[in-house]
Amino acid sequence: MRIDGDELDAVFSSASDGQPVRVVDAAGHEAVVISTTAYEELQRLRLEEQRRQVRARLLADGGRGRKFTSVDEMVQAADAGRSVRGVA
Repeated sequence: MRIDGDELDAVFSSASDGQPVRVVDAAGHEAVVISTTAYEELQRLRLEEQRRQVRARLLADGGRGRKFTSVDEMVQAADAGRSVRGVA
């Protein structure tokens, strides 16, 4: 769907009613407009998946995990891990 003027209201209305709307701009960039509730659910599911992956890695490590000597060391390790995985 291309959005021109009044169609923007229809996009917001549909998204607010729980219907995702795929939009394309004149340059061909695509996006999906979703409701705030759907976005929050998506964020919750992403966090749940991240936690599941961490638990799986900890279990694969025999539950030993890594012991940090300070909060700064833990934050640096987390930042390095995100950088390696390309996560902001």
